[in-house]
Amino acid sequence: MEGKEDEAKTYFGDIEEIEDEIDKRFRKLKNFNKVERPPVDHHYFFSSIKQSQQQGFRGDLSCIAQQSQRQRFLGENLGSFLHKHKTREGNRFGARIRKEWEILEAGLPDTIFVTVYDSRVDLMRACIVGLEGTPYCYGLFFFDIQFPTGYPAKPHNIYYHSHDFDLSPDLHRDGSVSLKLGLVDGSWKNPEESNILQVLLWIQRAILNSKPYIGRSLGFSLRKCQDNSSLKTEKEVFILSCKNVLHTLRYQPRDFEVLVRGHFRKWAHRILLIYKDQMQVHPHNEAMEQLFYKLVEAFEANGAYCQHHYINQMVNKAINKAPENGQDKQQVAPSLVGKLKDLFDSFEI
Repeated sequence: MEGKEDEAKTYFGDIEEIEDEIDKRFRKLKNFNKVERPPVDHHYFFSSIKQSQQQGFRGDLSCIAQQSQRQRFLGENLGSFLHKHKTREGNRFGARIRKEWEILEAGLPDTIFVTVYDSRVDLMRACIVGLEGTPYCYGLFFFDIQFPTGYPAKPHNIYYHSHDFDLSPDLHRDGSVSLKLGLVDGSWKNPEESNILQVLLWIQRAILNSKPYIGRSLGFSLRKCQDNSSLKTEKEVFILSCKNVLHTLRYQPRDFEVLVRGHFRKWAHRILLIYKDQMQVHPHNEAMEQLFYKLVEAFEANGAYCQHHYINQMVNKAINKAPENGQDKQQVAPSLVGKLKDLFDSFEI
């Protein structure tokens, strides 16, 4: 139609995908983003109430504890407390946090995303993308961060959204993170030279690495034994990471919905190819195969075209089993492909 802007198109082999609003917003997404208020699903959203009360806030929270206005109250009044905190300590804190923002905006790699909040400068949320070549490849891992007013002399608090997956010896199910970067007895070794960007890069490169359970200290091994749990293989970590992908698509952290949807549209094809490679390494694994189909279904529901992965997997499985069933391998594929295409045409995943 004349006068209408051409829609952007993405190709995976011979497959064309039309770009929609999510894709357009994802393409424009920056690695460092500022919004007005933090989401209530931020781990430290409510825990900061006590901190603000100790600093001099005198709001009567009890009278609104059960009211629907609680969220707005916290966002507009308590949320802006640090901005209005006129003490010298508060001014130093605000200046330091804005310095952190500048470092992040200038130095974030393409695989780390951070959102900060104008009304709550003490909070931020980060998303780290798992790097290819690791069992975490193309997964999204979310961290909520809180800066105490004594920062950086007093280090940040960091919470990992584990979804109860034991993916790393340094990322725990309870959300705690074991950091060894520049910390001595829980404090920064060089506070003025340390920053949150270093922490995020450390997590990506030293924790979400290619050998998460290799090179662990004896102390860690003993702790794992005491917990009656065993060290995981790369395959087990990869499977858990893929399950984490499904959970992330189902429960998208607030302020990161566009990132989640756009990211898994962009990388669905690559994730499934890597997964199929793993199934070749570990053949005849029914659990892996069922998870593969769940990934295809979730990626399709998210807007990526993945039916060909499902069809190819089913055809290959049928071909491999053909001799056992007394069938000719060359006759199995065309018949099955037609049936599977008819099946996909009959319903939406």
